Amino acid sequence: MSVQKPLEKDEYVLILEDIWKRFPGVVALKGVSLSVKRGEILGLVGENGAGKSTLLKIVFGIYKPDKGRIIWKGREVSVENPIHALNMGIFYVPQELLLPTNMSVAEAIAIGVEFNRSWQFVKYRDIENRAREILSKLGLGDLNPKTKIRDLTTAEKQLVLIARALAMKAELLIFDEPTSSLSISETHKFLNLMLELKKSFITQIFVSHRIEEVLSVADRIIVLRDGYKVAEFDNTEKKVTLDEVIKAMIARDIKEFYPKVKVELGDIVLEVQNLETENLHDISFTVRRGEILGIFGLLGSGIYDLPKAIVGLQRRIRGKIILEGREIRIANPTEAIKKYGILYVPEDRRNLGLFSILPVRHNVTISSLDLLAIDKILNTINMVKESSMVSKLIKALNIIPPDPSRKVAYLSGGNQQKVLISRAFSRPLRVVLLSEPTVGIDVGAKVEVRRLMVNMAKQGFGVVLISSDYNEILGMSDRVIILSKGRKVAEFQREEATPDLLLKYASR
Repeated sequence: MSVQKPLEKDEYVLILEDIWKRFPGVVALKGVSLSVKRGEILGLVGENGAGKSTLLKIVFGIYKPDKGRIIWKGREVSVENPIHALNMGIFYVPQELLLPTNMSVAEAIAIGVEFNRSWQFVKYRDIENRAREILSKLGLGDLNPKTKIRDLTTAEKQLVLIARALAMKAELLIFDEPTSSLSISETHKFLNLMLELKKSFITQIFVSHRIEEVLSVADRIIVLRDGYKVAEFDNTEKKVTLDEVIKAMIARDIKEFYPKVKVELGDIVLEVQNLETENLHDISFTVRRGEILGIFGLLGSGIYDLPKAIVGLQRRIRGKIILEGREIRIANPTEAIKKYGILYVPEDRRNLGLFSILPVRHNVTISSLDLLAIDKILNTINMVKESSMVSKLIKALNIIPPDPSRKVAYLSGGNQQKVLISRAFSRPLRVVLLSEPTVGIDVGAKVEVRRLMVNMAKQGFGVVLISSDYNEILGMSDRVIILSKGRKVAEFQREEATPDLLLKYASR
């Protein structure tokens, strides 16, 4: 086999020319072309369904293009499968980190290195020493290579995958939503690592819904929309703005990104007095009808514990929950919604909110079966009434595809979130607790979810928006409460709040 000469810094590692990909009923990619140089960080952004994942899977050999050329290091190639891609030097880090939990860190780094013939492990001690050497380069010198994968944080698991890529001498790293499950500090460390990898001339493709992060590290940004490449920005000489990228992605006016409107506020609908749990200390606040109350905090602040304590998922040590002037005691989320009209939409929609193996129809109506029952003793459902409710909500919330029988697992993240939020419109409610409602969904879906928040406020719900995204908090809230280390440290009217102020108090 001929040996290729090393690429110069400005030579292209990967070129895609006129890539087309069709699936039954949809054309996912329509003549997409792109190139990436050695040592370059290429940002790839677009809404769900824009074609990003399909493009990545073509590069990594999971799909084959119907038309177009792939040029790798100057030669036209056909990437047959992921093993072929790994042999070529292409490494894919997926959003869902699939690592054998019973393996040690050293074993997880070594697995697959057999594909790289330049490095053959002989002894387990050699495996550990090589793993320790690579981990040290990634700033994980303190991590014991004998540690089991199951005992690692998400950020550490991600670094183990990157360590494996370095062990395999990868030349192109593809990151698919790498920061979606990381804390703010872990995200900063990851982005700094990307810049360090760049110094070693490792080429990177960075896919993320968090456009600010892409802008902070990418040399160029390519925007996909509806299967087309619609824009390309050079981020080296003139810094690209968030507004420019969003406009290209959604083809809408940037003012629509936070579609908040003024709603006349009513009486206090929910009051929390001196709430105390294992992680929360003396929390008090009120929410009015028609109000969107923003609750902001960083990782470990307790913002995710707050709604859980209200709906009975966490034990209250003391404190009162008062609904429309009357103290209530909520045993669980089912009682919260059915007896008191309080809906909790959790931050982890897949594991805490949705029944992924069930169809859209059942996920929409799961909180309203008592209203649809013909016979509550026999649990007989009025199918006509259920079908009508589901059809109306699918249309009203623009759930795509509009198929009640489609399993939720097969929907995009944005449409999964709309299915979860649809429960707020399936029965009379007083309060909706939305925890990170736009995390992990694309820009267009974020806008749609925020419009739904506004609709809730217009209908007189008290809306509590829990978010670690200060832009979202400032863009959507009437009033802002800040938590730090389980305590309420500040409260501002929206017009008083600024990003600096939020971060200042949240960091206390």
